[in-house]
Amino acid sequence: MSDDGSLIGKPKNWDEWIFLVQKTIEHYSSKDTVLPCGALENFWKTDIYYEVWNEPDLETFGKWRYSGEKSYNDLYFYSVKGAQQAQNALPFKIGGPVTTALYKNWIQKFLDFVSANNLRIDFLSWHHYSKKTDDFTDDIIKLNKWLGESPKYDKYENLPKIISEWGYDSEKNPIADTEMGAAHTVASLRNLLNARLELAFLFEIKDGPTLSWGILNYDGSPKPRYQALKLLNALEGSQLIVDGEGSNVSAIASAKKNCINFN
Repeated sequence: MSDDGSLIGKPKNWDEWIFLVQKTIEHYSSKDTVLPCGALENFWKTDIYYEVWNEPDLETFGKWRYSGEKSYNDLYFYSVKGAQQAQNALPFKIGGPVTTALYKNWIQKFLDFVSANNLRIDFLSWHHYSKKTDDFTDDIIKLNKWLGESPKYDKYENLPKIISEWGYDSEKNPIADTEMGAAHTVASLRNLLNARLELAFLFEIKDGPTLSWGILNYDGSPKPRYQALKLLNALEGSQLIVDGEGSNVSAIASAKKNCINFN
C-alpha cells in the first residue's frame, strides 16, 4: 500500500493505513481473540503495547523525519486514528517514536505535534546500543531534562519511558556472547532498576541460522547473557544499599527474610 511499492514507503492512501492499524489491534487485543499459541485469558491480552513503526529515522526502515514530506508525525497521527477505531478491544497502549537512539529534536518535535493535535500517547520509546553501561541511564536523565525545559511538556513528564531495544552492540558482535557480554547485561540492568524506567527489552530472544543478537542460540541453547538474566531474576525481596562501589566495581544485593543475595 506504499506510494513507492516498498515495505518502508509512505502509504499512498492513509485510509488504508488507518484500516490496517484498526484491524491489527482488533486481531491481538480483541476480547474474542484466540491467538495461534492457544486461548489466552484476557489478562494476557490487556495493555498490549503498540509502537508506531520501528526505527523510523533509519534508512533501512524508510528514513522518516519529524517534519517534511515523509513525516513520522503524519504516520503517528493516522496510526492513532486507526487505533481509536478499534472495536471490542481490551485496554491497550500506543506510543513512539521508537528511534534508533534518544534524540532531543525527535522527542520535542514529536510531543509538540501530539499536543497541537490532542493525540493519544501512552508511552515514549526509543532504542539504544552501547558498550558503556551508564549510557542507558544517561538517556533517562537527558529525557527528563528535556521535558523540564518548558511548561508545555509538563503533562508528558510522567509518561512511561521504554527502551524497547537495547544491547551491547548494534552490530553482530561475538563479544556480546561472552562472559563480558553477560557482565555488561547485569551492570546495565543494575543501573536501570533505579532509573524509573517502565520497560527495557534486551534484543533479541533467539539467533537465526547465523550469529545474531540472541540470548539463545539457533538450536535453543542458552548464551551467557541468558544466564545473566536468570541470575538477576533470582533476586528476591527488598533491594539493599551497597557500600564501597567505585568506577570499576558495581554490585546489586537483595534480602528476603534471613537470606541475602549479592551479585
